[in-house]
Amino acid sequence: GGGIIYGSVDLGADNDTAKLSNLTNANLGGADALNGGLGTDALTFDNVKLEGIARVQNWETIDATNDTQLILDGNLVLGDSGTGTGRLSVDQASTLYGGGGFNSS
Repeated sequence: GGGIIYGSVDLGADNDTAKLSNLTNANLGGADALNGGLGTDALTFDNVKLEGIARVQNWETIDATNDTQLILDGNLVLGDSGTGTGRLSVDQASTLYGGGGFNSS
C-alpha cells in the first residue's frame, strides 16, 4: 500500500471492482468519497483501517479482509438507486467498530 487519496473517487456508471490494500486513515483521510457509482460494484478492503464510513457509497458488495478495521461512525448504505441492496462481508480476522460500544468481529 501507499499513496494518499484526496478529494472524491467516483467510478461512475457500469459495473466496477476495486481493491484497497494496506491503507490507514493517513492514506484515506483526505478522501471525501469512495463512490462505486451506478451499476453492480464490488469493493474489497484488504488490511485497511478506515474511519468515516459514510464516505463509502454506492457499493453493492463490500468485503473486509485480512485484519481490516472499519469504524461505523456514520451510516453505511449498501447499493445504489438502481440496485437498492447490497452485502457486507467481514472475515474472521477483520473487525467492525460501531458507536455505543457495539463491535463485531
